[in-house]
Amino acid sequence: RQAGRMSQGMIVSVASNVRIRIEPAGSNDIVHELAIQRGSTIVTNTSFDVLWLSTDQPWNASRNPPWNVLTNRVPGLTLLTRKPALAVEARNHNWDFVPTSATSVAEARASLDEENLFEPFAWVVKHIGHRGVRPLARLPASDAALSALLGTREFVLQHRVTPTLVGRRAFTVGVYVIVKASPAGVSHP
Repeated sequence: RQAGRMSQGMIVSVASNVRIRIEPAGSNDIVHELAIQRGSTIVTNTSFDVLWLSTDQPWNASRNPPWNVLTNRVPGLTLLTRKPALAVEARNHNWDFVPTSATSVAEARASLDEENLFEPFAWVVKHIGHRGVRPLARLPASDAALSALLGTREFVLQHRVTPTLVGRRAFTVGVYVIVKASPAGVSHP
């Protein structure tokens, strides 16, 4: 349902007589229906105004979408916007500027900072789908307790600084700037 609302919002804001390409073809019936209702055309050729991606993968690995095309996803951006994906890359590339996190007991024991492992309120539990954050008084010492805490859709994230509170709630801020260069070489933020 949420995808339907997002799809509807995007398609409603697009003027009629727009050529829309859905990738993979036939993967989003809601977008297809709304586009037709708005007087748009679904195309499969290379001439289109809107590219609707139903997956995180690039629509065509051999090239990027044309410069003048609107799209609902930027290929590869989930690396920055999904904390579990960012955590994996941070471990693979030894990025020490990314807060430590773990999705399994083995990762927790192998990669977490031992001196801060049991520091009070230094950890939070986050749902992989960005559905809430729970502060931990202490990270569980036993593997069984940590495993039960993690479940299958959650991970623990280490807080390195005192969080900013707004309305007595902690939050994180992610600022993403996309810079694209036009074919003429001029950068546009």
